[in-house]
Amino acid sequence: METKIFKMNGTASGSVNLDERVFAVKAHPQTITDVVKAQLNNERQGTVATKTRSEVSGSTR
Repeated sequence: METKIFKMNGTASGSVNLDERVFAVKAHPQTITDVVKAQLNNERQGTVATKTRSEVSGSTR
């Protein structure tokens, strides 16, 4: 499988041969969705915290 290589200004600068076994597969929409969700979830900071009973000021009633 041959594909073109483009420069930043949009002009073609050459071509490269790609392995058919890797790049000629059909894309499955569910797989793409799963990968995008995983990437977005990995970007989260995860710094959320809640106060324990001893950290709350005032009455617990």
